[in-house]
Amino acid sequence: MKAALEAKNAKSRQGADGQAAHLSGHGPKAVAKAAGKREFRRKSGG
Repeated sequence: MKAALEAKNAKSRQGADGQAAHLSGHGPKAVAKAAGKREFRRKSGG
């Protein structure tokens, strides 16, 4: 459930991150993973 939400968030703001991941041959899952990690860090104040 959470993974799906992260994937949706990553898709909705697929700017430079999405393009970079696409160019380097990574799929949406990799983008969602990176976005989820970034969100977690931002929310936890790190």
